Amino acid sequence: MSCCARSFVQLSAWPDGDRGYITALRQAQLAALRLNRTGMAVSADRSDPSGMWHPVHPPWKQDIAARLLMEAQRLGVQQPPNASHAMRRPELTAVTKDEWNPGWRDFHYGYGSVGGICSLKPAPCFGLRLTFDAPLEIIGASAAERWRGAPSGFERGDTTGTQWQPVTLLGLRDANRTVQLNATFAPFQAPTNGSAAPTPARLRYAWHDYPTMVLYSAASGRPVAPFSMAI
Repeated sequence: MSCCARSFVQLSAWPDGDRGYITALRQAQLAALRLNRTGMAVSADRSDPSGMWHPVHPPWKQDIAARLLMEAQRLGVQQPPNASHAMRRPELTAVTKDEWNPGWRDFHYGYGSVGGICSLKPAPCFGLRLTFDAPLEIIGASAAERWRGAPSGFERGDTTGTQWQPVTLLGLRDANRTVQLNATFAPFQAPTNGSAAPTPARLRYAWHDYPTMVLYSAASGRPVAPFSMAI
């Protein structure tokens, strides 16, 4: 690795009551990637929830070392463009929100005219397409299990940032570069004092002390890093 390249390990999992401190630190670490020739290895998926001390340092050192090595090779060694790209951690490049239309029918509750939940005004149902800069693979639950409620790691929140609800990960499309999500937003706090009803405004992934992480690079096996963003 050249003298001007550097890499670090993002904070691993650590039980802290999901107060937001761990996720905030991970987000702050992402800001370091704005520096020139700086890389990061994600470690939140390599924790030991049954460990006696729940070490914040990832116990599976070899996996993290392999990710750091790929960063070192990508940053410090001259590689063909395609080879360098294959070693990268997948990064989100675009998000598209698709408003529900009757051709979709309902999802998550009822179907078509039976449930009619998605036909409400404004429609609480919507789709999200997340496009990444490299092909992905989904590790863990099958498509059928995810449809039946297996955690996807994705949640959407309202304008207050206090109401978070799970999102269904349907699968991959567009040569496995786009993640298809379906969501139904059901506010569980009624508006008060004439305030507007909460609406979906944010999306987050792997945003917990011990997160669910299912998206990985198809080429390198490196995970998509936790993120939180407006939608």
